[in-house]
Amino acid sequence: MSYIRVTSTGTIWPYSLTQLRADYPDTSFSWSPTADDLRPFGVHVITPTEPPAHDPKTHRAAEVHPIGGGETWTQAWEVVALAPDEIEAAKRRDWPAFRAALLADADVSAALVAAMATAPLAVLGLSQAIQAASTGDYREWSAAWPLVRSPAAQAAAVDAAVDAELPSAFVEAI
Repeated sequence: MSYIRVTSTGTIWPYSLTQLRADYPDTSFSWSPTADDLRPFGVHVITPTEPPAHDPKTHRAAEVHPIGGGETWTQAWEVVALAPDEIEAAKRRDWPAFRAALLADADVSAALVAAMATAPLAVLGLSQAIQAASTGDYREWSAAWPLVRSPAAQAAAVDAAVDAELPSAFVEAI
């Protein structure tokens, strides 16, 4: 839950119940105070709203000062363009899509089944290798994937990585 405090000099946002307890150390508050409990202290619950639609690869929804006044406040958002380094980070957020595409691909599944006989540790470590790769460390992937892949699985993995807009250095490691 999100809160705002209205004072004679303006608003304090964001505001928390921890701050309220610190501001009024001699007052006992419930762990889950109601709006009626908070009102005498100028603290109001902010009604949550959904962030606006945006392309997470190029923009983000940033929470801004709530809209309202008095006792009624509503969460507000602003769509902000990502900086170049944030765009690169957004590409890394597509790792779950890459993992899902590999899990759903019949050629990758066939390669994994075949590799279980010759390289079971590589197969078992592939999920961890993808996790490490998502942080920019491709060493485990580069060690495990060559023991697992087939030409068809390699093509499927490249397609999945390109579709997920993963870093080009990772696509080259496939």
